[in-house]
Amino acid sequence: MKKEAVINMKNLLKIISGLGLLTVIIFTACSPDEPGPIGAPDNRLEQVTGTWAITKVLQVDLNAESRGYPTIARTRDITNILPAMSFEGVTFSFTSSNGEPNSFSIDRKNSPLVLPSSGSWAFDDVNYPSAITLTSGNSTDILEIQSFSEIKAGSLVFKQLRTDAGGDPYVRYEYYVTKTAE
Repeated sequence: MKKEAVINMKNLLKIISGLGLLTVIIFTACSPDEPGPIGAPDNRLEQVTGTWAITKVLQVDLNAESRGYPTIARTRDITNILPAMSFEGVTFSFTSSNGEPNSFSIDRKNSPLVLPSSGSWAFDDVNYPSAITLTSGNSTDILEIQSFSEIKAGSLVFKQLRTDAGGDPYVRYEYYVTKTAE
C-alpha cells in the first residue's frame, strides 16, 4: 500500500508541475496587441448641424420610474396619441457659422411640443458635448443628448426634463430624431 501511495503522489506531482509549466508557457507566449491609430475626434458641431425630423416621442413618468414600476406603467409613446396634435413632421434645424453653433429653428407643426420655435443654440461642452442649450429671448431649454453612438447612422435621441413649480422634475420627453438634411 505504501508503494502505491508513493507512486500516486509522484504522478500527482508530475501533473501539478506539468500544469504549472503549461500555465507559464501560455502567459509568456501571449503578447499585447499594438493599438491602431485612433484618428481625429469626430466633429460634433458638423454632425449636429442640419435638419432632424422626429420619428418617435416617448413620455416617461419620473415618479413611476424612481419607484421601479415596469416600463409599461411609466413610459408611453405619444408620437401620434392625438391625431390632431401629432409630432409627425416636426423638425429641428441647427445652423453653424465659422465653426460655432449659430441658430436653431423648430417647425412644430400642430404638435404639443413645448420648445421655442427659434433662437440660438450651444453645446454644454465644446469638446465633449452631452446637451444642447436652446436660447430664445429670456427662455432657456436644455436637450440632453442620449448618446452619439448612432449619429453616423443619422440618428439621435434628445431628452427634455419638465419640472414642476418647485423645480422638481416629474416627466421626461425623449425625442427620437433622424437627420433629413445637412
